[in-house]
Amino acid sequence: MDALLTAARDATPSLTSSVMRVARRALGWRVPTALLVLLIALAVLAPWIAPYALAQPDGYERMLNLAPSLAHPFGTDDLGRDVLTRMLFGARVSLAVAMSAALLSLALGATYGVLAGMLGGRFDRWMMRALDVAISIPRLLLLLAVS
Repeated sequence: MDALLTAARDATPSLTSSVMRVARRALGWRVPTALLVLLIALAVLAPWIAPYALAQPDGYERMLNLAPSLAHPFGTDDLGRDVLTRMLFGARVSLAVAMSAALLSLALGATYGVLAGMLGGRFDRWMMRALDVAISIPRLLLLLAVS
């Protein structure tokens, strides 16, 4: 009887594992989405929420390489510029580049697919073999060759 109770207890999931499984399922997409929305909001609102101007501040000689503080939460760089301000404005550039790359790949991929689908036959097979060759090239080797 004790062996049966022990086996039953081991077979039922514990409360902790059940809670973790439900939390993973419920928060699996919400947390990354919330972080992405926060990043986009900070980047868009950077001109209004940045604590300092993006240009070099007056009296920067006494603000060189300051440690993080309440006035400069991420500190200052070796030119006296606030790092938080530069990160907020840098996020704008990074998001613009990422959006441009995604839209360009969407446009090229859609065009490629439409051409292959509409022309069909021999042209479609040729395009698929060209794509197979492009996919077969290792990315690291391609990155080393390009750089």
